[in-house]
Amino acid sequence: MKDRFEGADGRPARLDALQRQKLLRRNDGLAEKLADMGEVVECPKGEVLIREGGTDTEVFFILAGRFEVRVKGTKVAERSHDTLVGEIANLRPSRRRSATLTALEDSVVLKVNFKDLKAAVQGDASFWQAMADEMAERLAERNATLPDGNERPRVLVVSSSEGLKTARALRQELGKDEDIEVEVWEQIFAISSYPLDALEEAMKRADFVVAIMRGDDIVVSREMESRAPRDNVILEYGMALGKLGRNRTLMMVPKEIQTKLASDNSGLTYVPYTERDLKVSIPLAGDRIREHVELRGMKG
Repeated sequence: MKDRFEGADGRPARLDALQRQKLLRRNDGLAEKLADMGEVVECPKGEVLIREGGTDTEVFFILAGRFEVRVKGTKVAERSHDTLVGEIANLRPSRRRSATLTALEDSVVLKVNFKDLKAAVQGDASFWQAMADEMAERLAERNATLPDGNERPRVLVVSSSEGLKTARALRQELGKDEDIEVEVWEQIFAISSYPLDALEEAMKRADFVVAIMRGDDIVVSREMESRAPRDNVILEYGMALGKLGRNRTLMMVPKEIQTKLASDNSGLTYVPYTERDLKVSIPLAGDRIREHVELRGMKG
């Protein structure tokens, strides 16, 4: 399909598809310019064209095919062969991609750098007015479809009372990034009086849970002593696995302590750190957690 639009032979089809774009229907001169710009890209069915949270700056004119738009895992719209996509993230330099676009069928797009598009448009007021109208429609469409949820990924950090220093250090580290919101669970009680309802509500708000698995208790098993996390942390971690799943539940495990953990926890996500040197190890752990959050995104 890409061959139909590529190169000099494909220019007539490329120009025709651009002239059908909502933003270019009354602007043949701009369509002519764009037909000679950018790169024709094929996007097979199932391939991601734009990923939520990404920092790339290209925009895409859909020449053929269809894409679904998902925000926080929820489908909010479809975009087809007469549409420009990817422009919203370019209106503010620090803004990340706000949605994921995936091809619903084999598709072809014209990829254009946003700076080149601005240079081609220059002072064309009709183009910018058409774009403003289109964006207003899309925001209304998104607001009508998207359920209430977090504006950015939310991480809940659970620990023992002894681990609160580590939890707060992690909150400070992740808090440097305005794209992540962090809550430290500080309601630490004995199991017999545990505020389960409050914890369940906190987990409902969270997209991820990080459990600080310090070896605060000494356990004797088969005449061997080892250190194990506090009961409350194990309870909280187990609840998080049940509510969010293993891809959204992480454990931070200190390197210097041989911590006794369950033997059937393969496939779970470990983040190592050094308890005796939090200044060095917490930033490294924070980077691992950021990468995981960016990969998984917010829950749908």
